[in-house]
Amino acid sequence: MANTDLLQRKIHAAIVNAVMECSFPLVVYSFAGDSRSPVMDTLDESQAAAPKSVTVHEVRETYRPATRNRRSQTFERDQWVWQLFLDFDQEVSVEQFVNKMLERGLVIPADPVSGTLQVVVTMQLAPIRHPPHRGASNGTSVNFTLNAQVHPK
Repeated sequence: MANTDLLQRKIHAAIVNAVMECSFPLVVYSFAGDSRSPVMDTLDESQAAAPKSVTVHEVRETYRPATRNRRSQTFERDQWVWQLFLDFDQEVSVEQFVNKMLERGLVIPADPVSGTLQVVVTMQLAPIRHPPHRGASNGTSVNFTLNAQVHPK
């Protein structure tokens, strides 16, 4: 049986590391001509912000009949749903992180020594809250829903 505590920590660490490896460029708006509506300017990668907080929690697990013990009534972990909360002091673009997750997800390889299985973490949902264009703001907040698919041996 896999060391579930170790697998849980590996998933948590992989998600946090993926966030820290990404750049979150500041979003700047300007007013073009007579327009009263702000227009997004080109993002400047040199003006990136780090999240003021990164919070990762598991929220749900699903199970399936064990593939290695088909005759018994044993089950194994199938999927984990995780929430990733990012808060910023300024408005930022999270597109680089989203593209990274959509392109390849996070692959956490199996570890035969500890008995942990391979896990692939993918993006499921990402509600994004932006601050108002004119006025006091707290910055961008994102609540990502991630799916961690556990692959059997």
